[in-house]
Amino acid sequence: MRLSNKVAIVTGASRGMGAETALLLAREGADVVLAARSMSEPAADKTRPGTISNVAEQIRLMGRRALPVRTDVSVKEDVENLVATTIREFGQIDILVQSAWFVNFSDVPLSDLLDESLTLATLGTFRGLLDLTRAVLPHMRKRKYGKIINITSVGAKNKAPHCPVYAGLKAAVAHFSSSLADIVASEGITVNCVAPGIIDTKSTFECMGNLLEPVMSIIPMKRLGKEIDVAQAVLFLADDITSNYITGTTISVDGGLSQF
Repeated sequence: MRLSNKVAIVTGASRGMGAETALLLAREGADVVLAARSMSEPAADKTRPGTISNVAEQIRLMGRRALPVRTDVSVKEDVENLVATTIREFGQIDILVQSAWFVNFSDVPLSDLLDESLTLATLGTFRGLLDLTRAVLPHMRKRKYGKIINITSVGAKNKAPHCPVYAGLKAAVAHFSSSLADIVASEGITVNCVAPGIIDTKSTFECMGNLLEPVMSIIPMKRLGKEIDVAQAVLFLADDITSNYITGTTISVDGGLSQF
């Protein structure tokens, strides 16, 4: 298996791309720490079911270790607890996949800018990405090894007039990752991004509604992506063999939609 003896933290792991990524890393031999706000069913969003406890059980059935840790990445104390718990239980952090992000797409132009609550929620997840990176780095630097993989978006590359705060901060994730990669590359740590395009999920159909059909027409591959497509790109960047000399870059998983 490609990730034997590795320990991975995956945020946003209760459902969607985060859960799919956690399951794939486990299938390839990693023990996985699952972070999200939805620890149990009563806390889960009823319109988008999924909990880290459920994902953990699926991973254990594979014969891998899984540890769900309730985490709101916008809360610094939660982030610090996540890292401390991982070190206490596993003794190391080899892979960090940061998938958690507040998303509220709308067909109303400037929606996440004009609604201050949406702006603050999006800012909170960006700050959480910075806090978690800060907390994990000392452990990776001590071992001179680590793979940090941040999930950005096709919206970071293309114009997104309906959600400019989302798009701007996702672009910031990519630039932050590239800048960080430059400093820690000589320490055995790689930092890369995966930029999903429009993925075939329930939330995509809920959010885009009537916008989906015209957008589909401009995707060169003429179809939506799958969550496993994103997870496979993360696995590629987490694998020592396939990504041995890759850092500071962004892999687009968008059917050719990105302009660059």
